[in-house]
Amino acid sequence: MNEYELGLKFEKYLNSEKKNIFKFNNLFKEIEAFQGIPDYIGVQIEEEKICRNFIDIISVEKWSTESKILACLKNKRYHTVGYLEANTGLSKNTLQKELLNLSRKKIVMQNEHGSYTISEKYYIPEMKIYSFELKLDNWKRALFQAIRYKTFSEYTYVVMPSDKKELLKKKIDIFKENNIGILLFDTKNDDIEVLYRARKNEDRSKSHSYYIKGKLLLENENKKHVSGNIRIMDA
Repeated sequence: MNEYELGLKFEKYLNSEKKNIFKFNNLFKEIEAFQGIPDYIGVQIEEEKICRNFIDIISVEKWSTESKILACLKNKRYHTVGYLEANTGLSKNTLQKELLNLSRKKIVMQNEHGSYTISEKYYIPEMKIYSFELKLDNWKRALFQAIRYKTFSEYTYVVMPSDKKELLKKKIDIFKENNIGILLFDTKNDDIEVLYRARKNEDRSKSHSYYIKGKLLLENENKKHVSGNIRIMDA
């Protein structure tokens, strides 16, 4: 078995209602984040109406830049262009151009001093994100990649075949220290054993979280990278 075949079996498991220990509204495959490309991302979300409204106003082409700006802003609190420049890494010219675009969409508002805040009508949907990194053998590489996904994931797991159980038990302290869960996947019986359950990650990056949430909503709308027949926003 190669990693592609392992992925297909794991994907089938996640879409199964019979044994699945995870319940997702949607499952995505290989979505590019600021920090790598997880093999799978599972999403739990309840705010379907907000998802629909959000998709109607965000831009696919500009989201990478816009998400950095929006992550720095809060309702009822204004920030200067200088503050945004220092905290987004964007140039002043780029910022002014994007802020004008966001103002036209009424996503941000400007006061008489030229500072910006997020419109009260704008809200990015809350969602729980689970990231999964699959590997047949190389647990070190899997752990390294999974740690990167913690910048935007509430829960992150490494998935390896069940015959790696004894090896991973010896390394489990390293996974615990980094709060990366371990799933042992029995490919013959299509079942999973949780060797270590990841705790909720409270140290996510706001800008990375904003970016991946928007990316997932856009990918779902375009029906790209979407696995299974579950949809978040078909209302």
